[in-house]
Amino acid sequence: MATPGRVEELAAENAYKLAENRFLADDITGALRAARAAQRVFPALPGVANALAAYDVHAAAAANPGRPNWYAVLGIDQPSSAAAAVTRDAIKRQFRRRSLLVHPDKNRSAAADGAFKLLRQACDALSDHHHPNAAAASAAGTAAAADTAAQTWWSEYWARHPEMAAAASRRRGAAADEEGPARRQGEAPMVIYCKRCDREFVREPDEFGVTCRWCRRPVRPPWVKEAIVSDDESAAAATAEAGDVPVPRAVPAVRGAVRVDGVRR
Repeated sequence: MATPGRVEELAAENAYKLAENRFLADDITGALRAARAAQRVFPALPGVANALAAYDVHAAAAANPGRPNWYAVLGIDQPSSAAAAVTRDAIKRQFRRRSLLVHPDKNRSAAADGAFKLLRQACDALSDHHHPNAAAASAAGTAAAADTAAQTWWSEYWARHPEMAAAASRRRGAAADEEGPARRQGEAPMVIYCKRCDREFVREPDEFGVTCRWCRRPVRPPWVKEAIVSDDESAAAATAEAGDVPVPRAVPAVRGAVRVDGVRR
């Protein structure tokens, strides 16, 4: 005579076999119902929890034929607004968690292979959707759409008020006339040297007077940095220019008594 525990186990095994048969008959709802009954009768039945996880994946994919809800397939709550609410790391963690239950190497259910493939498709699809640059691209698209809408609004506004458009055009022309002359194309910039701070800067073509960009003090000509020449270099340059023969350098005097022609010097 079978013990009460053995009776429950046999009933759970029969329910599990019924769940497998219904899944093979494309009755995913019936398979889920039978597998849950088996788990309820005997929770420790080997393989029933893994089979139930595989049935759940198939049921989530079949809920919307042709366009599966990949969030439901992975068991992730679908974000209501921002795509950045779900990260790629969270998607990969959930994929690994569910793959441990439905992988064919660890799940002997007939639904295991298909469930694992569905999880892989869901992970790939959501990872592409929640790319790290997706938020930046979405923000850039929103900004571009706002700029386009603003331009459209102003175009329609000027079309409705031609007199105001003409006045604005006249004001823009007057402002352009007041602008200073720009540097001609190909014209070299004028570099000014400031003696006070020993720095150089570029003078603007429309600048009145010259003010140092660094020390903010007026700069007077000459505006070119003068080369510092030592005394020896100046004497050598003057000698070379005059064409004179350079004079030998004097020998420094030696201290002490020296006799020259018998005279002590």
